[in-house]
Amino acid sequence: MVIDRLEDIKDRLADITPGPWEMDITKGEYGSPSLIRVYPKGIRGSGSALCTVWANRSPKTGKCRYDAEANASFIIHCQEDISWLIAEVEKL
Repeated sequence: MVIDRLEDIKDRLADITPGPWEMDITKGEYGSPSLIRVYPKGIRGSGSALCTVWANRSPKTGKCRYDAEANASFIIHCQEDISWLIAEVEKL
C-alpha cells in the first residue's frame, strides 16, 4: 500500500511543469500582497502563470485571513521538497 502511494506521488510529480518556479507579487491597497502568481522561472507573462494565490482580506479589518506569501512559497518549493522526500523514503 505504501509502495503504491509512493508510486502515485512520483507519477504526479513527473507530470507537473518542470521547475524551478518563482513568484511575482502584486501589492494591494494596504501595501501587502493582494495576489501572487507562480511562474516557471524566467517565464512571466500573460497566460504563463502556473497558479495564482489570492490574499483574501477581511472586509472589516483589511488584514489577510492567511499568509499568501507563505502559501506561494510552499507551492514554489514543493517540487524540489517532494523529490527530496521521495529520495529519502526510498533509502529506507
